[in-house]
Amino acid sequence: MKRSKKYDADSAKQVQAMSQYGVSREDIAIIIGIGVDDIERLYAAEMQKGKAVANATMAKILFEQAKGGNAKAAMQWLTWKETQNG
Repeated sequence: MKRSKKYDADSAKQVQAMSQYGVSREDIAIIIGIGVDDIERLYAAEMQKGKAVANATMAKILFEQAKGGNAKAAMQWLTWKETQNG
């Protein structure tokens, strides 16, 4: 049974967390119990924030490892940085 197609604060937290961990929109929709279109319409901000938090977390890890002399992390950091806007 599908949930109501209204914004729900508890679902918003779940959506953001799953987005942060890289779960696909399709899988998030299945878990939350609404359609993909509704996930995108109701929880777009949470999806974007989850992705941004994940990117920032991974960038910090790579940056710290690169500063510590990990050459592979340094290369990954530089490659990742080149793909980012700004």
